[in-house]
Amino acid sequence: MSTVLCEEKVVPGAAGEAGLNVPVPVTVLFDTGELTFQPATAADYTITSQSISLKGSGGTPRQFLLTFTLSDAMIVAGYRFANPALKFFQAQTKNAGFRFPPEASETEARASLFNTMDDKDSKATDEFSILILKPTGQLLVHDPTIVWDPPGG
Repeated sequence: MSTVLCEEKVVPGAAGEAGLNVPVPVTVLFDTGELTFQPATAADYTITSQSISLKGSGGTPRQFLLTFTLSDAMIVAGYRFANPALKFFQAQTKNAGFRFPPEASETEARASLFNTMDDKDSKATDEFSILILKPTGQLLVHDPTIVWDPPGG
């Protein structure tokens, strides 16, 4: 076992603190044979059909609570999230990262992410995967981009 001291500033957050948790609802669509997202924009994030941008907080502790939900049309047609439902990759490799199971409904999956970048940081991007089962049991994989955006970036 080892202990490593980091020189990173850690700022404690209090439960209920304004802006500590940023809900990010992401609707997954299956349109013309392709998985996409329903575009949406808010103060702290932007969702396009192929990417999610999370804006940096400038160092304030907060988390982005991403909730991926299948569209109503997909649910009625029998689509469900696979297990794992989401894979976030680390260090630009598809062999290491984080896996998130679907919720019990199999039509929703959640991940908690953070971005404490400040205006001196550069934008960073990564791919992640969404895994969905068609009603036939065939696996669909969508590889959108996650963008870690500095404030004002």
